[in-house]
Amino acid sequence: EYTVSANGYNILSGNITLESDTTYINLLMTPTPKRMISFHLTDNADNNIENAEINICNTTQYTDSLGNTIFEEIPDTNVVFSINSANHYGYSDIITSPNDTALEISLLRYPTITIVLTSDRKPIEGAMVSIGNDTALSDTNGYASIQYIKDSTYRLSIRHNQFAYFDSTISTNTTDTTFAVSLTELPSVKFVVYRNKKLMHNAIVTIDNISIATDSLGEAIFRHVRNGIHNYKVGGSLIADIDSTFSSSLNDTCITLNLDILRAIVVFHITNNGEPQSGISTCIY
Repeated sequence: EYTVSANGYNILSGNITLESDTTYINLLMTPTPKRMISFHLTDNADNNIENAEINICNTTQYTDSLGNTIFEEIPDTNVVFSINSANHYGYSDIITSPNDTALEISLLRYPTITIVLTSDRKPIEGAMVSIGNDTALSDTNGYASIQYIKDSTYRLSIRHNQFAYFDSTISTNTTDTTFAVSLTELPSVKFVVYRNKKLMHNAIVTIDNISIATDSLGEAIFRHVRNGIHNYKVGGSLIADIDSTFSSSLNDTCITLNLDILRAIVVFHITNNGEPQSGISTCIY
């Protein structure tokens, strides 16, 4: 019993009877019938997919701008094909028809994840949203969309200099998904400064290298202070400077300070027989 196979030809098999040490057999190999297989690829939004990789019988071709490619001279036996495309789920199948075949295939696109950010029901613009290693900024409506997120579990991180940090995990599937997130606005820290029990105007209050002068009510207000331990310094004319720390939380904080007078102004009025005198030296010990 013998079997003969060759690439591109039908397999031959049969039985022979050996009558001598050497036997010559003439075989006629017939070419395997060929067929043409064409592909048209779209995504689940009915957009043509360009540059998708399609492999049949160890031959690889890529789709054009219209999502098309054609394989010629494919054997009419059962063949397996596979498709890979950036930002789409892979696809494979078996072609059993011996005839020319035109395939219309829709690939499932990796989904888009949208994060909607609000605070007190108002949209938050300019927040940095990270899903895994991908990032996007929220727009004026508080929307941040990141495309082509394969279904999995990811770390969600949101950063904005006026709001508390947000960190969580989200699980995605094969469909576009929207998540709503409400952020907590960072609190304010108000300093009220007195000098000799009187409200002090133009005292300089500094927190973490940011300085504000007190107003006519003796107040200096720092907005959106992140919770934690902060250094502060208060100084001004004729007062002893203060260097200290405070701990902020997610609630507004008020710090009241009564500063000691460091220096006093002494005015000398010198007269002689009721007449003002000039050029007189004075000294205080």
